[in-house]
Amino acid sequence: MNTFAKLKSFIEENDNFVLVGHKNADGDCIGTMSAFAVVLEKLNKSFELLVADPVPYGYGFLKYVKDFKVVSEYRCKGRPLILFECGTIARCGITLKDYGKTVNFDHHPDNSFYADINVVDAEASSVGEMAAIFFKDFFNDLIDSHIANALYTAIHTDTGGFSYSNVRKTTFDISSFLMTKGLDNQLVCNEVYGNNRIEKTRLLGHYLENLKVEKLRNFSLCYGVITVEDLVKFGCTSRDTENFANYPRGIRGVDVGVFFLEIEKGVFKVSLRSKGKIVVNKVASRLSGGGHKFAAGCTVKGSFCEVLETVKNEFLKDE
Repeated sequence: MNTFAKLKSFIEENDNFVLVGHKNADGDCIGTMSAFAVVLEKLNKSFELLVADPVPYGYGFLKYVKDFKVVSEYRCKGRPLILFECGTIARCGITLKDYGKTVNFDHHPDNSFYADINVVDAEASSVGEMAAIFFKDFFNDLIDSHIANALYTAIHTDTGGFSYSNVRKTTFDISSFLMTKGLDNQLVCNEVYGNNRIEKTRLLGHYLENLKVEKLRNFSLCYGVITVEDLVKFGCTSRDTENFANYPRGIRGVDVGVFFLEIEKGVFKVSLRSKGKIVVNKVASRLSGGGHKFAAGCTVKGSFCEVLETVKNEFLKDE
């Protein structure tokens, strides 16, 4: 029995699910969780949706996203657990206790295959793509516009609007299929990309104005930072920095972009993005993080200058 078939049986044989996303959940994770919630509702299954951090504003239009609970720990009381994009259980950022059988639903190559059912496809562009294929194969009649919009949000955001190297023919095929199920492309793009708070736009301006470019031996690195003080000054939270990691990479002549976000004083979330010449998940892995070859991340403690030097030195090890 393949893993999709096992997942179908798991869903049909259980109830009262706990759905958990990864720490700092992104559009792929959030959209896929929303789609799963709608399918479970249609199957008359109960569920709870958990994340460790507040959901970015642009995803509030998706069904059930407003019901996401932000928690640091949770007692599952024996209930079945589905984790999304969590290479390890710790990746969710929530202390989970007393859970029942587990499903690990992921597309990252560094997944540790820790669950009772591991649905992992490192070739997939996104977990949204995986979920769309799964629902098409096993719950086709249940797919409606809410599910289609949620899964397209997942796919579109995790592929950079179909511009990243993780896009394959299947990515376009399944997105085209979602169009037949009521997908509203304009709605998704307007909500996700065209519904920013003015405070976020001003924070973005500050961030872009202070980007730096450096030459590291055989490649160019562009980086930017948002500190705790910046967030306070501009009336923002970490939710307002989604997609900031993509801007440094987009500069002509730059091979790698790095976004440093201070999530608490002296603790930085480091997002690494490559145009394809430099593999970045090796750097992230050595700093106790992970991700894809050309998009990865980690968390590093220290002052910004210390963290910057740590990251640069890790890149130099690969040259």
